[in-house]
Amino acid sequence: MKELSKIPADLLILLWIYTGLDKLIRWEDSRNAFRNQTFPEELAEVLAYAVPLVPQNKMNQRNKEKKK
Repeated sequence: MKELSKIPADLLILLWIYTGLDKLIRWEDSRNAFRNQTFPEELAEVLAYAVPLVPQNKMNQRNKEKKK
């Protein structure tokens, strides 16, 4: 039962990984998409770099939890 409860979290992590990789593969498109948002351009630049990094941090965190 405990393993079953981890499935939603694992699916969300996979979604984040896919999103991050997609943003890295299509870097210029993603960066331009952030610039087209209503927030300041400086924030768009920060998000353009931060969003692809989040999935890697989540995956590393999850792997550490599984080893415990």
